[in-house]
Amino acid sequence: MKHATHPLFLRRIDSARNMARYYVMALQPTLFGDVSLVRQWGRIGTRGRQKVEFFDDCLQAAAALSRLAAQKSNRGYSGNPHEVSPAGAPDPACQPVPFAGKASQMIITTPGTK
Repeated sequence: MKHATHPLFLRRIDSARNMARYYVMALQPTLFGDVSLVRQWGRIGTRGRQKVEFFDDCLQAAAALSRLAAQKSNRGYSGNPHEVSPAGAPDPACQPVPFAGKASQMIITTPGTK
C-alpha cells in the first residue's frame, strides 16, 4: 500500500441545539505495509479527538470507511460535495493524493537546531 485517499469531510450543524460537529476520515499507508483508517471528530473550531484503526489491506479499510460514512449519514452528518470524492466514499483502489501543503510544513527539526 503506497497510496492514501482523499479525506472525507462530514459536518452536522444544528443551530437550535447549539451543535456544530465535524467528522473526517481518510485511509493512509503505514510504515509496515498495512492500511490505517484515520478518524478525527469534534466540535467545529476545536482540535477534537482522533482514532487510528489498522487493516491488512486497502479493501478492508475502504469497507470500514464506507460503513462509518453510512452510519454518520444516518445520524445527520452531511458532506461538502467539493471536499469528498464523487461517490462520497473512498475509491477501493486507494488512489494517490498529491501533497498540497507548503514546503515549510514538511521541515523537521531536532532539539537545539533552528
